[in-house]
Amino acid sequence: MYLNRVIAMAVFDSFAELEAHLMEELRNVMHNDIPPIVDDIIKEHINSDVYSYSPEWYTRRGMMQSGANLKHYEGDLSLLVTDETPGNTPVFPGYQPSGADLSFIINTGAQGNGNGMWRRAFARPYIDNAQKDVDAKVIDVLHSKFG
Repeated sequence: MYLNRVIAMAVFDSFAELEAHLMEELRNVMHNDIPPIVDDIIKEHINSDVYSYSPEWYTRRGMMQSGANLKHYEGDLSLLVTDETPGNTPVFPGYQPSGADLSFIINTGAQGNGNGMWRRAFARPYIDNAQKDVDAKVIDVLHSKFG
């Protein structure tokens, strides 16, 4: 028994046309396929790395879990995703920690050890851990799309 298959294949008249086609396909993957995957990975690490312990000296707001504060900054063939969850309360008059401050503090444990604005902060490297997973997953997606 023979299987009949039709393989659709684009034909290009020049290397420049092939290159333009490939770049457009890459842009499509970067802007449509990759962002939701990155968001899912970051949310997984927020839950496993940040929310995996119970705080002792503050009330958790839960604002990070939904991923609603993840912001995308897209370039031609690049994607930067940041967690811009704002800090809880002003720590001294006139200073409201920004989302960049909060994610940095959580990821690195900066200002911990009892002498910073967030006493007893310790590293919960959700950004670093998510980046490792994203790097591997992007390679998998590119392999699945382009062979």
